[in-house]
Amino acid sequence: MPVLPLFREFTQWIMTDHPAQLPEQTVSRLYRAHARLRVAKRYDGIRLKGLSPTLVAGYSAGVRLLLSYSAAESMGGAIGRHITSWTIRHPEIVAPLRRISKELKDWPVGLNNTVKAQLSDFVLEQHDNVRVPATALRHLMAHGHFAPAGKISLKKTEIATIETLCDDLIAETERRFAAWFDGISGGEPR
Repeated sequence: MPVLPLFREFTQWIMTDHPAQLPEQTVSRLYRAHARLRVAKRYDGIRLKGLSPTLVAGYSAGVRLLLSYSAAESMGGAIGRHITSWTIRHPEIVAPLRRISKELKDWPVGLNNTVKAQLSDFVLEQHDNVRVPATALRHLMAHGHFAPAGKISLKKTEIATIETLCDDLIAETERRFAAWFDGISGGEPR
């Protein structure tokens, strides 16, 4: 199975149809997003010595989230729909993400007021968009404020939830690329 469904068809379409409406910068961004997605999908964890298995699993999930989010963010930029406008629903992981988000919404560093407000709405059940805690966790991981044994204190259930969130980000990235490609190529049979 290809890393990104329809990407082969996309490259063939570019080579055969030479679409004038597709800027070269967009093509470059799509190739970058594809490369990031490849890394996110093939990521197989980190190895750390002398630490508890739960701590290692927590950091491993954090790195995978960073990679998955980066792939989604790159794809969103390439197709003109930034990831922060995405809505991702997954009812089975909402409750554990609300527990994690409850700790994050008042995080003293690493999150801007917009993300904190969105997290607060998520915790207060104003919406069920699991992309919001993904954004917050990604920011904390990328900027060195993610500590799975600290204030968040991730347990196996929460770690599994973050892994599922990564799967959701990857699936949404694939879905959005497919919809974009069908729209731009006219949905021609492939």
